[in-house]
Amino acid sequence: MNKKSKDNGWGMGSWKGELLLSFIGTTLSIIFTFGTSSWLDNRQKKENGRVSAIMIIHDINNTIDMMKETLESEEKIYSLAKSVLDTPSLLDSLSNDTLESLFRYLTPDAEDYNYHLEQEIDRLSSFYLETRKDLDNIIFLDNVQDILNYLKSFKKNYETELRWQRPLSGEEFLDLKLGMILNANKKEWGFQYDYLNALKKILHDKKVQFYILSCLERQRYLLIEIELIRKLNNKNKFLLGISEEELIKFIEKTNNYGLSVNNRNLIGTWYQESGNRVKEKYTFEKNNRLIYKMNSYWPTNIYKGDLLCVYTLVGNWTIVKDSLKMVLNPQSLNISIDTSGIKYSPNMKDSVKTLINYHQSEEYLQLVKRDWDYKYDRCYRVRLGNNYKKMEWTKTVTDESDIKTKQILILDKQ
Repeated sequence: MNKKSKDNGWGMGSWKGELLLSFIGTTLSIIFTFGTSSWLDNRQKKENGRVSAIMIIHDINNTIDMMKETLESEEKIYSLAKSVLDTPSLLDSLSNDTLESLFRYLTPDAEDYNYHLEQEIDRLSSFYLETRKDLDNIIFLDNVQDILNYLKSFKKNYETELRWQRPLSGEEFLDLKLGMILNANKKEWGFQYDYLNALKKILHDKKVQFYILSCLERQRYLLIEIELIRKLNNKNKFLLGISEEELIKFIEKTNNYGLSVNNRNLIGTWYQESGNRVKEKYTFEKNNRLIYKMNSYWPTNIYKGDLLCVYTLVGNWTIVKDSLKMVLNPQSLNISIDTSGIKYSPNMKDSVKTLINYHQSEEYLQLVKRDWDYKYDRCYRVRLGNNYKKMEWTKTVTDESDIKTKQILILDKQ
């Protein structure tokens, strides 16, 4: 006689059994879902960390290149400056272009190197903070922090140490230039500034002599900083197994960021700022006509405030693939002076008037036209921001010393 098994309600066909199966299935589903999600999150975190690390390494390479460019400029000009300091009579045998290069070496840096250095530090600091979220390699992060500290130390050194300070301030430079205008013998220098006599005058200045003689110290400092940063950056590449090929692919990929520009979204006025002031304006019209305006602010000791000089040129523009080509006609140049931002004492009235009259004269107009005749055939690779309100222009430029640099301009739409 077969005995029926006792049914306690947990059989496979009972409601309790189905509830148990449902519970087990739900639990496994949750474990699988969250386990998979966690695995995917960790994988994405590692990928983000590696991309951020590559961005940091690439950015530091750019910083090293910038420092190398400064070093090369110092090396190129030093032998000339030292020779002239030892034998001032050599000035008489130099071309006006060479004299101008030497004069600019001793005057305030038009490119504002300190500003570029500050930008590099800010960008690297931002990358570093982002990378800390996704990268667990403590040694890598410590190396980046050390590099940041080196750059901050260099910036402080550049701002405070006398060996880095250009011997002529902005006001001294403009006063000297004003003197060149007031005392110029037009038969001798025509439409060119008399750099020869200006250099003969300032070479006796102890600040100028100190700056030239400090060149080797600046070179040594740059060499040490470059080597320290380069070693740490190479160590970080080794730590994460990042090859040059991977860096090249990253650069190629990042060059394609942003949106392509076309005639429709280019039309309008775009401006570039420098030091919270509008430096340049580009107005792109529908008929491919281009109006370019450059604002130049002049401080000097003969008045308080800044004199504003506005240079306006007309030309045309075209878009070819991802590049913007602009051709400006130097003969269309117009110069206007705005004196609303300056105040001066009665005894300076004649000096101010002389300065303004010269820069509004036909003579100065022809000088600037000739000087700009070769500068305003421009071509940039262009990318737009996602909101169509920002535009980045990029190109590689080669200076008189055959040093190649990547020039990047950020413009905002008005």
